[in-house]
Amino acid sequence: MSQTNRNKMEDVNGTIISCINYDSNDLNSCGWEEVYVTGRIPSPRHAHSCAVMGDSMYMFGGYANVGIHLDDFYRFDFETSKWHRFVKNKKCYPKPRNSHTLVAYNECIYLFGGTGSTPQETLVYNELYRYNTKTQEWTLLSSAGVEGRWGHSAVVYKDKMIVFGGMGEGTVMYSSTVAFDFIAETWERLSIVEGPLNPKPVRRQLHTASIVKDKMYIVGGYDGIAIQNNMFELDLATLTWRGIGGQHSLFRCAASVTHNDCIYIFGGRGNRSMNNNLYKFDTNTLQWSTMPTDSLPSTRQFISGGLYNDAFYVFGGQGDYNENDMIKYNLNVSSKGKDIAAASPFATLFNNPLLSDIKFNVQGTVTYAHKCILAARNERFRAMITNEWEESRKEEIEIHDCTPEIFSIMIKYLYTNTLHFEHSINILELLRIADLYLVTDLKEQCSKIISKYLAKHPTLCLEDIYLSILNNKLF
Repeated sequence: MSQTNRNKMEDVNGTIISCINYDSNDLNSCGWEEVYVTGRIPSPRHAHSCAVMGDSMYMFGGYANVGIHLDDFYRFDFETSKWHRFVKNKKCYPKPRNSHTLVAYNECIYLFGGTGSTPQETLVYNELYRYNTKTQEWTLLSSAGVEGRWGHSAVVYKDKMIVFGGMGEGTVMYSSTVAFDFIAETWERLSIVEGPLNPKPVRRQLHTASIVKDKMYIVGGYDGIAIQNNMFELDLATLTWRGIGGQHSLFRCAASVTHNDCIYIFGGRGNRSMNNNLYKFDTNTLQWSTMPTDSLPSTRQFISGGLYNDAFYVFGGQGDYNENDMIKYNLNVSSKGKDIAAASPFATLFNNPLLSDIKFNVQGTVTYAHKCILAARNERFRAMITNEWEESRKEEIEIHDCTPEIFSIMIKYLYTNTLHFEHSINILELLRIADLYLVTDLKEQCSKIISKYLAKHPTLCLEDIYLSILNNKLF
């Protein structure tokens, strides 16, 4: 090896190996990431609608380009990140439309309203369809007593679908609240109590609606003249509205989910520009905040998505052009200062002598563990514990290939499936140990962190990193 390369490698070792030190708060606030998907990926679109049920997200229709309304129906499998397209049921199938709503209840998906067009006229639908995910059949239900509308909102509360607002025929716009009873299969108009202390929202469309406990929150929207920056809360137990004061951002055509008593709203547009921020509203403190992120997705409106495993998934939308990407934001790991590992059912057993049947001694520091958890989570530990290795006959195993801190983080990951630590660590060293112990998913997380680090330090060349990795025998 030339002296130049040797000096370069030593410089890299002194700089990179010691300086790719990551604080888990920085790691956990990485924010948006693209989901790499396979299968029959939907074409770019906006004004579509999605609903999450179990390990799947269902998506119907939308607007492709001028005059092109869609009627395709998809299922996204969160476990495999794969799209599946359904064959149309000619006997009963929704017409092409956009700005409709989808909700999930029991084993069914319910599609309501929306707008479409023919060469002669624009259509506004009051149709309510039910899709049975088990039989894969559509059924047209009664729409007696409810007007057609688009740009409305629909949420599930107990055994009912609560619909607010929307635009009807021509310039008609609604401020009423109606409900569909899933069990009785009938519509009803909710008798909202009105008065000086509990004024209802003005008519609007393209707002967001979110359920938190017994309350529905309406944010933003368009009243036919201006985009709204107000917020209202409907107590569904007493059927009373109240306005929530304070400063609110302008929201129209955004997407929202609820998580741990908080409402998260992404994208949409204000009066002059589109948005790509993720906002959080805490229903307990009535405070807004902007969620941290290392990188922002493209600005977009008329988007849709859902919540799965504490992550906010968003598909498609309209920006400079129509999108068909899938992005997600992990809402749990974005809470700085909070030990996210506590969400795991095994978190309380990590390094806990209670019921422990194996110990690891790393440079004099003891980590308590449980054979059943290690064997279930990791191939190497399973072989170490159950096979005729020398370690399988010991109650305390000595570890000589890493520091106590790095080993503890790896074991904690096996218990919690979450990468979280109190102080900055050497991420390359963690990558090396994850590779050595065959903890593949942890290794992938470390690789993502390193990629983000390199993106922020473009002056580092790949040859330097490669030499550094070789010298430290990462692989």
